[in-house]
Amino acid sequence: MANGYVVPDIGSIPQLQNTADLTYFLPDGIHLTAAGYALVEAVRKPLEIA
Repeated sequence: MANGYVVPDIGSIPQLQNTADLTYFLPDGIHLTAAGYALVEAVRKPLEIA
């Protein structure tokens, strides 16, 4: 945690390594689909500070 922020390492999610995978990325290869955001949420949620 730096400066009060928790930053999950979404680069460690194997499914998000291939930006051409339209399951997790929109055709622009940058923005995530709902399935991509669900993967990020699964990594982020346990880091949430109450």
